[in-house]
Amino acid sequence: MGILNLNEYAHSFDLTAKRDIETQGKNYLINHLLGREATIGYDEKGKPFLTNESKHISFTFS
Repeated sequence: MGILNLNEYAHSFDLTAKRDIETQGKNYLINHLLGREATIGYDEKGKPFLTNESKHISFTFS
């Protein structure tokens, strides 16, 4: 599990749009946790998954 403070992340990269902050933040966190660049896909119901991976992921923004 990983936690990223989106307010601090947004400030560090001068991001203001909520969707940009969430998208870039989740990509950063996944890449950091895996130690390499990963691609996030979405199934027909909108559930995220890592392409070419058997690991399960889920995101919550609060």
